Amino acid sequence: MKFNNHKLKVMNEIYNHKILIVDDLKANLFALSALLKNAKFDCDSALSGNEALKLLLKNDYGLIILDVQMPDMSGFDLAELIKGNSKTEDTPIIFLSAIAIQRGFFTQGYKLGALDYLTKPVNEGHFMLKVTNFMELYCSRLKLKESLEKEKMMSEFKSRFVSDVSHQFRTPMTVIKSSMAIVSMISETFDEAAKKKMSISKTRVDNAINQMTNLMDDLLTYSKTESGNIQLKPEEIDLSHFCKEICKTFNEVEVAKEIIFLEHGEQKIVVTDVQLLLNCISNLVSNALKYSPKNENPKLVVHYYPDTCTVSVIDRGIGIPEKELKELFQPFFRSSNVNDIEGTGLGLSIAKSYINDLGGDIKVESKLDEGSSFIITLNYTLNS
Repeated sequence: MKFNNHKLKVMNEIYNHKILIVDDLKANLFALSALLKNAKFDCDSALSGNEALKLLLKNDYGLIILDVQMPDMSGFDLAELIKGNSKTEDTPIIFLSAIAIQRGFFTQGYKLGALDYLTKPVNEGHFMLKVTNFMELYCSRLKLKESLEKEKMMSEFKSRFVSDVSHQFRTPMTVIKSSMAIVSMISETFDEAAKKKMSISKTRVDNAINQMTNLMDDLLTYSKTESGNIQLKPEEIDLSHFCKEICKTFNEVEVAKEIIFLEHGEQKIVVTDVQLLLNCISNLVSNALKYSPKNENPKLVVHYYPDTCTVSVIDRGIGIPEKELKELFQPFFRSSNVNDIEGTGLGLSIAKSYINDLGGDIKVESKLDEGSSFIITLNYTLNS
């Protein structure tokens, strides 16, 4: 039923767009115009290529019916000009020829963007069927283009909105943090019981500010990935050394657990965007530490294969319910078993988007209460 309604809507819209007929013979123009107007189509006529170009500058057309053999400017020459203009490049063209169509004509016409060839005199039923089909095609393309433009505008608006809101939030967050620092200094004159209460309150406020700041940072990053505003900066890296440095950074600040680095296979140089890959792996390592028990050390494993390499982050933590794995990389999704563990629900979505930008892939293997493995697959060269 929906398809029929859509078809009916498109059929009604085809009569809102004009058709241009170009032929150097008035008799042909008159015959084709009469045929189209009898079918309720609105059409214009041109006796030459130059006359057609003037009409194309003033009007929009849903279809151009173009004679091949014309003096001064042939149908092929005119078609080349039409397809070279951004305003008319998507307009369908049907070529008409009074002579038997040769293979060379077909090839040249299709190279110039023609959708079909018809010989004169035209079969009226066949001709009208072609016209109707190509007008429907034009309307469908037009609607698709409008939808894509609207989607692009909405995406840009969303990015600007998120950016503006994020910046608006940062100012009061900074004020609150500064004010709490002053209050903390004043509290030094309080007795021990009051100082303890103030310290607990300050810690809660600081945690809330950090959570809000992290959320704003993630929202900004996510909006950039959604709008396609990520510019890749390829460079060669020693992947093993790169991952060892990530482990070193986390191990310097993590007391209860240690990230164990392992590698397999013959080392190879990888061309990638360092910052994007750093963000992805760091996010996975941070999650592994966050969701692992104190006595379990997560692993960061690099494996070199002939055509690709993998970076795996493995933990023995809480795991992910099997039914939720397919939604794990969706924005704002958090597993049902994370309880009160902090997170924005955007990290994995951003990581997946970054890995896609790098021409790679990311997948997860997990069992509830046994742990998770996140595996990034990368090419050795960056296909930007």
